[in-house]
Amino acid sequence: MKLIGPIGSVLLCLFKVQTKNQNLYHIFLMVNFDAVFFSQGVVDMCYWKQMVKKRGELANTMAAPFAIVGFLFIYALTCPTNYSNFGHLFFYPLYQDYTLQAFYVVGTWTWLTAIIWSMAYFANDKFNATFYKYFTGSAMYAYVSHYFFILVIGVFLVRPYKIGFIGAFFMMFFGTFFAIFATYIPLNMLWELCFPEKETKKMEINSQEEAAQTEEEKQAALAAAKADAIEKANGGGAIDLENENNQDKASEASNEKPNEVPE
Repeated sequence: MKLIGPIGSVLLCLFKVQTKNQNLYHIFLMVNFDAVFFSQGVVDMCYWKQMVKKRGELANTMAAPFAIVGFLFIYALTCPTNYSNFGHLFFYPLYQDYTLQAFYVVGTWTWLTAIIWSMAYFANDKFNATFYKYFTGSAMYAYVSHYFFILVIGVFLVRPYKIGFIGAFFMMFFGTFFAIFATYIPLNMLWELCFPEKETKKMEINSQEEAAQTEEEKQAALAAAKADAIEKANGGGAIDLENENNQDKASEASNEKPNEVPE
C-alpha cells in the first residue's frame, strides 16, 4: 500500500505535457500531484501502527544499513541535476522527458517518506503550546498556499529588479515563510472567533507509546482480569474475600500438628 502514491505519480506523468500558454492546465495537473501526495498520507494512517511496528522490527535486523544505502542510491539517481529538457519553471514536475519526470517524482517520494517518518519519531510532542498551535497548525495552509507566494515574490520582486541568485534565494525562502505566517495568523484568529478551539488529545501513532504502561497499571489490569475470572467461576455471585481468608487460615491451623506434651 505504500507504493500506491509513487506509482500513481509516475503514471500521472504520462499526462504531463509541457505546453506553452496553458498555465491553467499545468496548475490543475500540479494540484493532482498534490492530491496524490495527500491521499497517500490518508492511506498510511489506516495502518500506521502496524507499519511502525514492522519498521521497528526491521530496524533491528541487517535490513537497516541496506535501507540507508538504498536511500542514498535512490537520492543520487533521482536528484534533479539534469539541466536539459526543462519545462515550465514554476510547475511540477519540471522536465519535459517522461523518464526524467518519473525519476523526479520518485525522488520527491523518497524525501517525503524520510521526512515524515523522522518527524513522527522525534517531533510528535507538544513541547510548546503556542509554537505548536501556529507552526503545526499552519502546515496544511502552507502546503496549499506556499507556491502562490513563491510566484508573487518571483514575478513582482526577483525578476523585475533582476536580483542575483543569493539575494533571490534568501528573499524567496524567508519571504515565503513570512508571507505564510503573516496571512495564517489573522485567518486563524478569525476562525477561532467563529469556531472556538476544542481541547485535543495526542494520537498515539507510535507503538512504543502504547507499550509504555507503568508496572502498576499492568498489575492493576492483571488483578482485575483475575477477579473477573474468579467471579465467573463462582457463578457470577459476589465473593466474600475476608470470610474466604478466615476459612483458609482455619484450614491451615487444623492441618498443623499439635505441640507434643512432655511426659
